[in-house]
Amino acid sequence: MPHVPYSSAVGRYALPLAILTSCGIVAPDRANEQGHHSASATPARVDPTAGLRYRDRHGRCPPSPESRPLLPMLRAPYLLHTTDYGTTLRWSTKDTASFDLVVRNPKDETIIRPPVDSPRARDGAPGWSYSTQISGLRPSTHYCYSLGTSSNKNSAWGSFRTAPVPGTGTTEFIVLADVGKNTTDQRAVRDAFAPLSAQFVLFAGDIAYDDGSTLEFDRNFFAVYRDYLLHTPVFAVSGNHEYRTHDALPYRQAFAPPGDLETPVESRGYSFDWGPVHFVMLDTEIDDKRVLGDAQRRWLDRDLSDNHQPHTVAVLHRPPHSSGYHGSDLGLRASFAPIFQRHRVALVIAGHDHNYERSENIDGTTYIVTGGGGRGTRPIKKGKHSRVVERAAHFLHIFATTSTLRVAAIDATRRVFDQVEFQASTAVEPLDEGLRSIESGKISSHNKG
Repeated sequence: MPHVPYSSAVGRYALPLAILTSCGIVAPDRANEQGHHSASATPARVDPTAGLRYRDRHGRCPPSPESRPLLPMLRAPYLLHTTDYGTTLRWSTKDTASFDLVVRNPKDETIIRPPVDSPRARDGAPGWSYSTQISGLRPSTHYCYSLGTSSNKNSAWGSFRTAPVPGTGTTEFIVLADVGKNTTDQRAVRDAFAPLSAQFVLFAGDIAYDDGSTLEFDRNFFAVYRDYLLHTPVFAVSGNHEYRTHDALPYRQAFAPPGDLETPVESRGYSFDWGPVHFVMLDTEIDDKRVLGDAQRRWLDRDLSDNHQPHTVAVLHRPPHSSGYHGSDLGLRASFAPIFQRHRVALVIAGHDHNYERSENIDGTTYIVTGGGGRGTRPIKKGKHSRVVERAAHFLHIFATTSTLRVAAIDATRRVFDQVEFQASTAVEPLDEGLRSIESGKISSHNKG
């Protein structure tokens, strides 16, 4: 059977109200390099009992980018490192220009005109990168933005919602890894998660194949997720493929937190809060093992000592526990697992192995490998500590309140094939009900207007 991407099998954003597709994965039908296979999807079989609550997250804003001409850009505007008081916006152009950024409320009233930083030359590729920090905003609030020049006003439009005050509200987000080759699988996974409600998206490394160059980021990441990132903030960690180009400089130019581009190598990990969840984002690719083993470990221990959030999630590329093709990274396990255990980090998410795997509870921590974001998949068999394994192009959807954190693994046909719930930083058994669906309100859809 030929590979049928979700976008052609069902239609992007076309699901009716209160319906979740539920269908199986058939055997892969074509091989890729290095033992990869593409996931095959059959047309969705509707499960009318499984409801998706649809909501319009950004529809109160002025016309969307689809209704207005965009500036000629190498990278359209994208949001990253959003907080409860602001966000960062970046974009790239072929030539330099004087930009005017306007942030408005949904009533089209101007809130702020933040200054745009001076352009930076891009690493190894023509063009210029721009960045601006938007601050002084209110928590949990919708905002609209427009970006233009003196000759092309208000030509790029987007919208976003600030984070809730740390420790309050809910957190809803997407996680995926090993994505960026501009493949059919990558686009099918994108089309599966794009309609679902998410406050932000996390990428756990290997974002731009094969070498993480600037042009590969343009073609294999930003071109693929262009429309999504106009409205949805991104947080990322590097993978081994990013470090193939100039010490991951193109990755850092694209995703480094504000002010961190020139920081020492040991500072490449970072953390942030979103609602009731604390996130620690670790760099597993630093060549200097002393830095990786000592400096980053000390930083992680200090950061988690200061953390008082109900839930903590660690995100890194190489997995401390894996039964897949690459297997467990024992050095990372020795460096980080004792800290995860001491600080009761319930969930650690990695990529690198191109499959899905959820471990059993290991000293208080559950390890998930989610390497099926679009680069292809490899076979996997259960290992000593495996609870669930799956060969599928997929992503994670996570929903957290102050009391619970629920993880759903979802394939490119939007079939939910695994779920687990955490209570107060302690993993519990998988949910007995709802493996073909998600409780209404926990995964919901939005239309970006």
